[in-house]
Amino acid sequence: MQRRGVLAAIAGACSLAGCTESEPSAGVEPASAAEEDEEVADSSVTGSIDVVVDGDPLDQLPNEWSAADHERLRVAEAIDALAASGYRRNGWRVLTVDGTSYDEADVATELVFFVDDSLVDPDAYELRGGESVLVEITTDGAVSYEENPSFIDASGEIDVLVDGEPFDLSQDRFQAEHAEDYAMAFHFHEGSEKWYMEDWERVTLGEGLDLLPHVSYDREDGTHVLAIDGTEYDERTPGTELAFFVDGEPVNPAAYDLEDGNELLVEITTGP
Repeated sequence: MQRRGVLAAIAGACSLAGCTESEPSAGVEPASAAEEDEEVADSSVTGSIDVVVDGDPLDQLPNEWSAADHERLRVAEAIDALAASGYRRNGWRVLTVDGTSYDEADVATELVFFVDDSLVDPDAYELRGGESVLVEITTDGAVSYEENPSFIDASGEIDVLVDGEPFDLSQDRFQAEHAEDYAMAFHFHEGSEKWYMEDWERVTLGEGLDLLPHVSYDREDGTHVLAIDGTEYDERTPGTELAFFVDGEPVNPAAYDLEDGNELLVEITTGP
């Protein structure tokens, strides 16, 4: 029974028994607001958190995050709440620990975030009780995934030509740092003209294109259909042709698995 119902029942009993306001209500005392607040405060969830810089754990940070049971705490918020720690984004991720800042805008610096060994976006992933957070920071330009040797860290050049004109993929809405939604398996970074694959599952060229913000790829009736920034290019349309190249060689985008260093070219012609 809810508290309001309990109080109503007590009030009814008192009216029948002749209770006065100064008399105790049959030994039942309603919980005070302070007691209720204390109960809510006591209801919390926790988990572990570790930060590793160039393979060395940072022992000066607390190794536990906590949140109220009803609160949906993101990884970034959990890190930012730690003593002597701060997290922010200026396009790139920036983590400050005990006065030292690690900024992904620096060419050799990379920040990678895991929850229970799964790669996550710290600005989007909401923690659950008992989950373990690991932040790996490298400052030498090479991320170490010794605990996950199957992790794929690949990148390469990419160009898209529409009727011979380069399509500008450097616009903010295509970049992981600005897009509302993106995939670690295939994405672009701000300030770079490369594609990046940072995940445990390798994707095909077609799958990669389909994962990009404002881009989709599909095959319809055995023909290629590619949409970029709201414009659809469908080979079933007379005069429209799509060609896909990797390292200068034509490939089937639905079958070719991307490799580190691959130079990708998508040529679209629309014809008269």
